[in-house]
Amino acid sequence: MNLRKVLISVGSVIGLIIVTVVMMFFVAYNQAQDSKNTLIDQAKSKAIKDTPLTKVESASLFNGRNSFVSIKGKDEESKPLFAFIPQLNQKQNESDQKQPETHYVYADQGFTKDEIIKQWGSNCQNCDLDEVTIGMLNNRVVWEIIYERDNRLIFQTYRFDTGELYDSISFNQ
Repeated sequence: MNLRKVLISVGSVIGLIIVTVVMMFFVAYNQAQDSKNTLIDQAKSKAIKDTPLTKVESASLFNGRNSFVSIKGKDEESKPLFAFIPQLNQKQNESDQKQPETHYVYADQGFTKDEIIKQWGSNCQNCDLDEVTIGMLNNRVVWEIIYERDNRLIFQTYRFDTGELYDSISFNQ
């Protein structure tokens, strides 16, 4: 009888610990998502204030040498454009002179997402495309293509204006 009570008590404690850990991860995840959403909302407002952008269609994070929120939208004449809102890293502050500036480019000044995917696909057989995002790298607008080939994860950036391969890095999976 005593062994049964001990097992029930130990099982209850272990169950309570598991529930507590799961709840902690859930809370941490939600806080991280809220922080990301706040960051993107602030970037959207800044883009509308500092660029010709008047309507936001989508926004995503881009991490290169500096982090940016990349925003796709339209101006008051419904011309598509991209805005790039820099994010401060932990070592920077608002008065830092090296802080990247807000930048924008009209979509017709470079390759479209579909054009860059087509160009990439013609040179990459047996590749599994994961993601294509636009961003800023070394003050250049780039398309970043992330894909898998031969058990490697590959990141390639192509210049937005010319479609030329700009940089490439890969990792074993």
